[in-house]
Amino acid sequence: MAATNSTIGTTRSWTRAGDGKALSVSGGDYGWRVDADGLVSAVRDNVAAGQTSAVEMPLKSKAAAWNGAGAPDWGARYAEVDLTSQHAWLYGDDGSVIWESDVVTGNPNKGNATPTGVYYIKSNAGASELIGLKPDGTEDYRTPVDFWMPFKGNSIGFHDADWQSAFGGNRYYTYGSHGCVNLPPAKAKELHDLLRVGDPVVVHS
Repeated sequence: MAATNSTIGTTRSWTRAGDGKALSVSGGDYGWRVDADGLVSAVRDNVAAGQTSAVEMPLKSKAAAWNGAGAPDWGARYAEVDLTSQHAWLYGDDGSVIWESDVVTGNPNKGNATPTGVYYIKSNAGASELIGLKPDGTEDYRTPVDFWMPFKGNSIGFHDADWQSAFGGNRYYTYGSHGCVNLPPAKAKELHDLLRVGDPVVVHS
């Protein structure tokens, strides 16, 4: 039961409404997760007590929707990042596009490709200072940004990037980030004003 009904990290497939593109994604930390040990205990206790009533499945995490294994579980409202088209969208509560922008994602040629998967917005407090570390633990860079919207821990997220002279296309192969989703400053502010902590973020190629 736990394996069948847990979705975190599993492959979900869907068709994008805007252009009919067939999409698939796996990985990330967003989704349903059944508390397997808790379920075993609940069933054992009910059997021992001779009860035949329904048992509510205990959960360690919840998603916005349940459409069965292999289907999207993030509901109508979510952010999408398409690494192939280098474009991002935010869909509102009714599923319509309320924001979109060309982006520059992580540079795969330097081992910094933006990770695919289904995540969720961890914070959206505004300005921050991004600090990168070298493999030996020493500081590699320190970059202030006005809008920091992390979705993979506190290390990968959306942010403004005024140092990028263009967005979209194949720019990420040469001028890509260390993994974050770079946005034009004005677009970053728009997204910051719309995003909610907990909003799902779907990153796919």
